[in-house]
Amino acid sequence: MSVWYIYTMKLLKIHNIVLSLIPNSIFKPLFYNVMKYRARSFKKSGFDVVFGKNVIELIKNNKKIIIGNKHLVYLTDIKNMFDYYFNSLASDKINNFSVLDFSKPKKHTFKNTGLSFYFTSIPEDDWEIKEYLSRYSIKRGDIVFDVGSYCGYSVYNFSKKNGKNGKVYCFEPDEDNYKMLIKNIKAHDLKNVIPIKKGLWSEATILEFFKEGALGSSIKSMGYRPTHSVKFRIKVLKLEDAYKEFKLKKINFVKMDIEGAEVEVIESSLEFIKNKNIHFAISCHPRNINGRSINTSEILAKLFKKIGYKTNIKVFTYRTYEAYMIYAEKAVKS
Repeated sequence: MSVWYIYTMKLLKIHNIVLSLIPNSIFKPLFYNVMKYRARSFKKSGFDVVFGKNVIELIKNNKKIIIGNKHLVYLTDIKNMFDYYFNSLASDKINNFSVLDFSKPKKHTFKNTGLSFYFTSIPEDDWEIKEYLSRYSIKRGDIVFDVGSYCGYSVYNFSKKNGKNGKVYCFEPDEDNYKMLIKNIKAHDLKNVIPIKKGLWSEATILEFFKEGALGSSIKSMGYRPTHSVKFRIKVLKLEDAYKEFKLKKINFVKMDIEGAEVEVIESSLEFIKNKNIHFAISCHPRNINGRSINTSEILAKLFKKIGYKTNIKVFTYRTYEAYMIYAEKAVKS
């Protein structure tokens, strides 16, 4: 875990505590200037950083990645994954530069498959899809829940694996991401996909939600970061309620990436999960519990253990920090 990431997270944690005292109109410019100062050190790695009015350009040799100012918090991630993005995605040729533009909604093409997908900004990582499926192989006819679908790249991959007799129910409450999700479903003619403009939570209700326009949109109670530019309200429901609403007889696989709300989703449907045989792959996030930062993998492991599910936690280096994935499945009685 990088020293800079720890410093940034501490700054954000302080902001969460004093959010009611310090308005965003003060905090956001402060965060911008701190990050701008930090970007000076990128020259040691051969990068130039150009701060424009609405966009930031990260340049190395004849290659350039563009992000929006509102996504400044991702700048260090982009630097660390610069080569990965150029190795994974087809770039545009503009004024003698190879350019990847993540500053606006755009179609991006993956080199390994030649397939194109619409993204609101930063594309999903190709390798992360493989991580979700590293413990369970989706089979023909499977029922899959993709919870936190973003723009639908994972949805596409799941859809192709479970076939025309399977179904992929994708939950994405961020309205901008949802629009891209619908475009990708239509572009790839995914007839076995059911998009749902709702989130999952501990109950059926309406919650305040931060729309980021990137990968980290989240329910307000999960915390705040400077990329959260727009707040609105979303519909949410329980995992068990979604199962009943769609009159399902099974769920085979659940992929989940919902910025910390995974605890509420699992805890509220424990008895339901206990009586099913569901395979889970959940991206875990840090949560502040009683003043202490705890990764949700710790909490989820205890919850799953209560209902007879075995778990495996994988930790891997992701962007500028350690990322956690928990896999869970019903333990087979010997």
